[in-house]
Amino acid sequence: VQCGAVPLLVQLLRDGPSPARPYAAFALQNLSVNGAHAEAIAAQGAIGPLLELLKPLQRGGAVDCAEEVCWALGNLAYVSALAGDIIVRGGLAVLLRCLRSPAAENAAWALAILASHDSPAAQMALDPKMALAPLLRAARDAGS
Repeated sequence: VQCGAVPLLVQLLRDGPSPARPYAAFALQNLSVNGAHAEAIAAQGAIGPLLELLKPLQRGGAVDCAEEVCWALGNLAYVSALAGDIIVRGGLAVLLRCLRSPAAENAAWALAILASHDSPAAQMALDPKMALAPLLRAARDAGS
């Protein structure tokens, strides 16, 4: 982080060649474990590009780095202010849709982190009527 890698990794997420994006997401996933690093990653604008990488899943497509992206979003969500940012940017809906993908386990984990915050945005966004059905469906599908 101190060497200036984060802006380069975020740039790879945005504009890098497709084969490089999973590696950038994996690096950010690992760096975001540290709260100070998570804040630095978000300050460089990583949340938007991370969510954008998951958008093809909403249309039934595939994403090579979906597991890493969901994990990175979960790590970022440990920081309460960043959890709110993820929710405001539509991350909740994106993660709920990921419950029907190979990244379902990581998406469910990220959703659990988002739900752990007492912020009004998190609680309102995680209305049981909206989140419960996809979570139950993902749990049922994982068991079969």
